[in-house]
Amino acid sequence: MSINYLGLVKRAGEITWKHKFLWILAVLAIFTEGVGSGSYVSLPSSPAPTTAPEGTPNQEPSNYERNLSVEAKYSQLKQEVLASGLVQAAEDTASNNAAMALALLILTLAGSLLLIILLYLSYSARAGLIVAVEKIEKDHPPTFREAFHLGRHFGWRLFALYLLVGIAFAALVGILAVPIIVLVILAGGNIGAIVLAILLGFGALLIIVLIGLYLSFLMRVVEREIVLANQRFVKAFQAAHHLLWRYPGQYLIIWLIALGINLAGALALFLPAFLVGIVLFGLGLLVYFGTSVVGTIIFAIPAGLVFLALMIFIRTLIITFESTYWTLGYRALLGETK
Repeated sequence: MSINYLGLVKRAGEITWKHKFLWILAVLAIFTEGVGSGSYVSLPSSPAPTTAPEGTPNQEPSNYERNLSVEAKYSQLKQEVLASGLVQAAEDTASNNAAMALALLILTLAGSLLLIILLYLSYSARAGLIVAVEKIEKDHPPTFREAFHLGRHFGWRLFALYLLVGIAFAALVGILAVPIIVLVILAGGNIGAIVLAILLGFGALLIIVLIGLYLSFLMRVVEREIVLANQRFVKAFQAAHHLLWRYPGQYLIIWLIALGINLAGALALFLPAFLVGIVLFGLGLLVYFGTSVVGTIIFAIPAGLVFLALMIFIRTLIITFESTYWTLGYRALLGETK
């Protein structure tokens, strides 16, 4: 199968520049491209008094007298502590800690819910980018609202996809790491066991890198199988695997070009950030020495916002271009080039 790779890149650039509503989807997709203590002393309850035995000698203090002396000192200390307000302060501290713990729990739950909603919206926009380019290539360009609405149907599925892949990958790392850690602990000073653990570590690292690389080959196509072909997870991985092994050369070239796009995108972010950062820093110094700290703050806030907006704009173009390129590449692998 022959693929015009340069044509894919040019077409991705044309779509990115012409259909600017894709930029809004890309802004939303940014989020998924590329998460006082107090203590108090608890006083024991006082021991029950005992009855003094009759006829106790009066030379040395008996156990009973010693107990009375300790009881008297304990009672005196307790009264002093109560009078000083330490117990009340400890109770207030415990109450404050409970209130802080409850507030922290509420904030954590609210933050987690907000993060989940944000990720859902981001994955929906990510799916909307894929659907929009597919419709553009079929001469039915959607609006932003239509694209996002269509993408919402796949937002949770993409969210679940990356969550499950992340959990599975973390479990794999744990399974490979546990035996090595146990071997190192049990090795003691045994050189042979330590060498074996190092070799096993390199082997585990190689396995992790290879699986990670293989997933990087598949995931972009898996996304499009889920969104465009409405496949379930297993079927989507099977279809991506089939395309990879049916057209290994074409698939590899498409992946390498995408890798080059990502590297060029990183460079496109770094250079403007570096140059603009130097200019803003220099202007900030001039403002600082020419006016005051207040003047510097007044300058820094809008300058920082302009810098942030520039970075978001560049990142938006990169995300739009790269997602469009992968959708066109996926269509080319299926023989559906325009």
